[in-house]
Amino acid sequence: MKHLKRKRKSNYSVRETQTLIREIHKRTDVLFSRQQNTAINELKRQAWEEVARGVNSLGEGELRTAAEVKRRYLDWRALMKRKQLRAELSLSSSSSSSVALKTEYDQSSPEHETASLGSGCDQLLDLSGLSKDCHCDWPEEIDEDDIPSLLSEIVSRGEGHVGDVYSHNDLGMLRFRVAVEKQRLELEKQRLAVETERLAVEKERLVVEKERLRQMEVERERLQLLEKESKGWVPMVALETERLKLEKERLQLEKERLQFFKFEAGRLQIERERLQVEKERMQLHQGHWEKD
Repeated sequence: MKHLKRKRKSNYSVRETQTLIREIHKRTDVLFSRQQNTAINELKRQAWEEVARGVNSLGEGELRTAAEVKRRYLDWRALMKRKQLRAELSLSSSSSSSVALKTEYDQSSPEHETASLGSGCDQLLDLSGLSKDCHCDWPEEIDEDDIPSLLSEIVSRGEGHVGDVYSHNDLGMLRFRVAVEKQRLELEKQRLAVETERLAVEKERLVVEKERLRQMEVERERLQLLEKESKGWVPMVALETERLKLEKERLQLEKERLQFFKFEAGRLQIERERLQVEKERMQLHQGHWEKD
């Protein structure tokens, strides 16, 4: 199977690099924002697309995507760091070799003409300020592997200053490590600030949660009181029901007793009438006996 070879795009021209830096400088607040959320990431993506459109508007023949201009910026930044490190090491060896090395490097660099951008872009070219003040969403690139090659290059360019280079080697490495440590401390400071803010939010959430639990406890106690009151009413209702039942039975007995009294009164009335009849009969018999 034949593998299709991807056509390699041409290198960035000086105009494209200058435009890229200008477009990034206009959108520094968005591209290097410390905030990390969906909305900010979407704004960053749109900003990189706008940078790509600004570069493509030059009409150099190549259409650059947002990922490509971002990659170009990372490469350019790494190149500027190597250039700065090389300049610092050269200055530590001697002023004459520093001038020669810087001149030769600037003449051979494709970014030689980027210095014409003005003071605004010069501030962007300051890598120390960029690394400290700006926070972007890609890892910091530190080319430690280039340090030995830079030292050997300086030694080969200035054989008369070999001793000076090695005498300042520890100083250059110390400065480099101090810069890295400053960046690490700055990131740690930012992380602690975010953590402090998160803890404050968590504390507020706990206070709200505590208040909610207190309200739930008050509601639970109120329901318990209502339940106790309802349970207290049950015996009273039962007692009242039992009392009414007994009263009903008492009335029933009283009714039966009255009926018995009524029946007894009727029986006594009958007995009285019988006695009256018996008395009259005896009087009649007595009258007959007297006549005889």
